[in-house]
Amino acid sequence: MTAWLRSRLVAVLGQAAILPNLNPCNQPWGARSSGSTDLVFAELLVFLVGWWGRIGGPCRRDRSATYNKDKAGGMSEHGRRRRHRTVDRVVWILEAAARAPGGVTVAELARMAGAPASSVQDLVNGLVATGFLLEQRRRFRLGPAPHVLNLIAGRVVPRISQAELNELSRVAGTPVLLTVRVGLDAVHLARGGEDEIPRLVPLADEHMARPLLRTAAGRLLLAFTDEAERRGLLDELARHDPEAVAEFRRALPGIRASRISRSEGLADPEVSALAIPVTDGPVVTGALVLTQRRRGRSERLSLDRAAARLLAHIQEGRT
Repeated sequence: MTAWLRSRLVAVLGQAAILPNLNPCNQPWGARSSGSTDLVFAELLVFLVGWWGRIGGPCRRDRSATYNKDKAGGMSEHGRRRRHRTVDRVVWILEAAARAPGGVTVAELARMAGAPASSVQDLVNGLVATGFLLEQRRRFRLGPAPHVLNLIAGRVVPRISQAELNELSRVAGTPVLLTVRVGLDAVHLARGGEDEIPRLVPLADEHMARPLLRTAAGRLLLAFTDEAERRGLLDELARHDPEAVAEFRRALPGIRASRISRSEGLADPEVSALAIPVTDGPVVTGALVLTQRRRGRSERLSLDRAAARLLAHIQEGRT
């Protein structure tokens, strides 16, 4: 990336965070003009890095192998979102820095990404210059800029304390996971209660990415995503999992009507899950997920009762 292009991208990124009509919180992607590639890049960056200041960087599945598979471009004529190698690398560098307590070196980043060190160094230099990274003894860690963008944009993120999550888990009688959608992934922000399925604990504690269509939370959050954006996301997901997309389309009216989504072993054959929405006024900002080990049909009724208790408790707290 040339110095001019890097400075231009940073300038547009800052502009997109400040101007309300360019903020992805305020307007669906499909409503934007496709005439400005810079604005598309800026919106994607704001959307993907907007969570870092609050949750420390959700872990997506390793994207380094996909850099050369997808062409650049923003939106195609069919409304499909296409990846961009430079944007992918910037976001990947930010996440790697966020996840390394002692920071990472350029050499480590280049080795992990399978990219030339000179290219990584150029990106790192630009990210340091704009506050997205901080340098200490030639190691780089996440800077304050992502958090500042959240403040500027007024990003809506579910705010539920650990004590509140533990109380919700006690009322439901099951573990409770607080989950948000980040791009094509569902990411657990926090969990309440003791999890009876130990292998699920790292997914929440390390904010691991989960596929939207294979999780109760992901299906619920996708169902309540803006319709134009949902169409674009489903177009992209159909490239990799057309059967799951077709099944989700059939289930969509029921999920929206009941405001409940289920996963009967979709992501894990031994886990049943039920998700209910977390709202800020009329806007669905996240999901609460209840999980149980699959033993037969009995856990479906058990999760239904747990969800009913939880919803009654939440409603009571609002009155």
